[in-house]
Amino acid sequence: MIGDPATTKVDMEKLLTAIQPKQKLKVFLVTRKADWCEDDAIVVLAVDKLHAERCARCNSDDFRKGKVEVTEVEMNKEKVILTSNRGA
Repeated sequence: MIGDPATTKVDMEKLLTAIQPKQKLKVFLVTRKADWCEDDAIVVLAVDKLHAERCARCNSDDFRKGKVEVTEVEMNKEKVILTSNRGA
């Protein structure tokens, strides 16, 4: 049978490269006001601010609701971009 997963080997990297358009990823710092022992910052690799916000909201229960601030990180300087959970 053609396309049978048991007999067909697919190189996932080549498949994803062929399907997805070439998009340059950027680094974003997503922050929020947090209570004690909650996530207050997440560093996200994304194509733009909207995708960075969406990724943060999907990957942390603390970011699901409420106001967040998304800041693009300049990649031409050396610096610390995340000091998280400072209140714990």
